Amino acid sequence: MVGAGWAGVELAATLTSLGMGVDLTTSLPHPWGRFAGSTTAGYVTRLLESRGVRVHSANTVVGLDGDGRVQRAALADGTRID
Repeated sequence: MVGAGWAGVELAATLTSLGMGVDLTTSLPHPWGRFAGSTTAGYVTRLLESRGVRVHSANTVVGLDGDGRVQRAALADGTRID
């Protein structure tokens, strides 16, 4: 999932509760970084990770790949998400 604002965090939490694997990316140091202080944003990050969300902070998506639909994402730090 690209973006870790209010909707992105809520969707990530919901999808993991349904048993789906979720990678959440944000260019900011923490999810909710635009409107929450660092203490709250850090708490949200730890909560998401404790529920199985893989959080990729301070990183951006630089490429998407797949056969007719997105199947992989490449991040600026070289990480590939399948």
